[in-house]
Amino acid sequence: VAIHRALLTGLLSSIANRGDASEYTAAGGGKFVLWPGSGSFASKPKWIVAGEMVETTRRYLRTVGRIDPDWIEPLATHLVTRSYSDPRWDRKAGSAMANEKVTLYGLTIVAERRVRYSAIDPAASRELLIQYGLVEGELDTRADFFRHNQQLLANLERLATKTRQRELIVEPHLLYRFYDARLPADVCDGPRLEKWRREAERKQSKLLFLTEEDLLDESAGTHGQHAFPDELHIDRLKLPLTYHFEPGAEQDGITLTVPREGLAQVTDERLAWLVPGLVAEKVEALLRSLPKPVRRALGPAPDVARRIAGELTFARGSLHQQVAAAISRVTGEPVTAQMFDASRLPQHLRMKVRVVDEKGQALEESRDLALLREKLAPQQPDQAAPADSPWHRDGVAKWDFGPLPASVDLRRGGVVLTRYPAVIDAGDAAGLRLCDTAAEAGRQTRAGALRLFVLAERRELKAQVQWLPQIEKIRLYAAPLAKERSIDEQLVDLLASRAFYAQDNVPNGGDEFESQRLFARKLIVPSVQELTNLALPLFETYHEVRLALEQRRPNGLKYATDDIQEQLAALVPSGFLTDTPWNWLQHFPRYLKGIVLRLGKLGSGAARDRANNDLVAPRWRQFQERLAQHRLRGVDDVELAQFRWMLEELRVSLFAQELGTSIAVSPQRLDKQWQKVQG
Repeated sequence: VAIHRALLTGLLSSIANRGDASEYTAAGGGKFVLWPGSGSFASKPKWIVAGEMVETTRRYLRTVGRIDPDWIEPLATHLVTRSYSDPRWDRKAGSAMANEKVTLYGLTIVAERRVRYSAIDPAASRELLIQYGLVEGELDTRADFFRHNQQLLANLERLATKTRQRELIVEPHLLYRFYDARLPADVCDGPRLEKWRREAERKQSKLLFLTEEDLLDESAGTHGQHAFPDELHIDRLKLPLTYHFEPGAEQDGITLTVPREGLAQVTDERLAWLVPGLVAEKVEALLRSLPKPVRRALGPAPDVARRIAGELTFARGSLHQQVAAAISRVTGEPVTAQMFDASRLPQHLRMKVRVVDEKGQALEESRDLALLREKLAPQQPDQAAPADSPWHRDGVAKWDFGPLPASVDLRRGGVVLTRYPAVIDAGDAAGLRLCDTAAEAGRQTRAGALRLFVLAERRELKAQVQWLPQIEKIRLYAAPLAKERSIDEQLVDLLASRAFYAQDNVPNGGDEFESQRLFARKLIVPSVQELTNLALPLFETYHEVRLALEQRRPNGLKYATDDIQEQLAALVPSGFLTDTPWNWLQHFPRYLKGIVLRLGKLGSGAARDRANNDLVAPRWRQFQERLAQHRLRGVDDVELAQFRWMLEELRVSLFAQELGTSIAVSPQRLDKQWQKVQG
């Protein structure tokens, strides 16, 4: 080996490399084969040095010796030619790297070797360091400036997505220009950058720290975090918001993620407000959706929208109603929330809701909250409470479970849900459940506590009902309403309600319940008189209505009988005696008598009845639609309830005026009341 290496020093032009076959390529480019008598002929080494190169019928290499190609480059440093290709940034090396090729007299000694490019072309290496290492963030460093700059860029990117401002998207050339202006010419790789910045930062610690002013034009507006929050708060529920900026795409806009059990706490009213940073844009879109005559009277929509948005109280009540009221103040022309055409709103101004299971997996998503509720409505109202929960209990016969807490927290899908314990009425007993809203828990507990009172005082209550005057007539007249529960049981519940809720207090704990029970049992007998005054007139008139409806009438009057059937079903559904507020239940005989009188007038006053029906029908449909929405959302709206009973009084004033009404009522008064109803 030593001899071959020594010979190689003087024979650098006589080296050769075997190709795939038996032919050798020599330095200078000639093609040769080994002399057949050579000692190396059989083994045919890959690299050789030849003492002789002869040419007879062919070119031969004679007196050859095997060599290691690694010997060549150190011995021929002054003779080799080096070339470089594919310069690139290497994150692991923290430097620009290239492929080096080494040749000797045209013979490739090293085909491809990774080498640092900074020593070869510092200027090009510096460009790669800035472009890939700093601008594109592929430099591995713990330097404070780098973390700060990456965080700033990420924040601006998120803000651009949230605000939908393309001006906040940072162009790469701005970053390149920033670093290019600050890095010296000899800083061309990671190690040199680290050494230089340590020295430079002693004099100017924030030399490489980016600011918004370095990246944004003066025209690009920025917003505080409160304008585009990452969470939406509903009561104690914190739901994540994600933003997507891709006009035309299905995911464009804001998506709210909510566990299935928390869906009931989300309302259309709250979703309509979106986030504070988009209110002005949504107000402008609502203005543009108004009928053209109204829109023309407003003036430039952007200016008016900014003015109105500044007057709004965010997430307080109905956005549409607040905007309509503000427009009315600005223009002096009456504008109602119903005049906005929500179908014309851009997609990103309607929040999408993604419902997930307890593992965070998506179940459904839509911008239509009612559709989501319909698809994912739980089979049981207490689905959020596991069967072994202290708030999931059946067969409760007495208040032995302590006070009801105002709320309890459940963790579902990574989100803490607030639920509201309630005592429920299970017919033969009471039970414990968790409700979606405090209002629902209050309604359920009112019914559940009453059931416990009935169980405790059943003997006395039942005896009083059995001795009601003309109880047999009442049973006969009310027979169609006793399919699920006997009329005696329903009257027992009504009598219990008049005694137990004489002061309209719903107990919250065992001591409260017991105190109220002892007080209420003394009121059972006095309450019998109220029951006597109501029961017979109510059911007797109900019987008259049924008889009147059985009479045959022309097909042209079917609209009236259909309306009456619907009215009657709404007045006396299952449980109406205890579900209807007492102050309105007392008027039921008059409401039912009004139906009898209307039916009696149909023969001679069909035209007038049709005109009056046209006043009632649209308002009745309006009420039913809003009631259905409120039930889906768990909304308890006293103004809607007031509207409902005003409708009954309106029917009396139109169809049976001779009976009189308990309140002043007219179509205009109902429309005014409707403005108070939650959207």
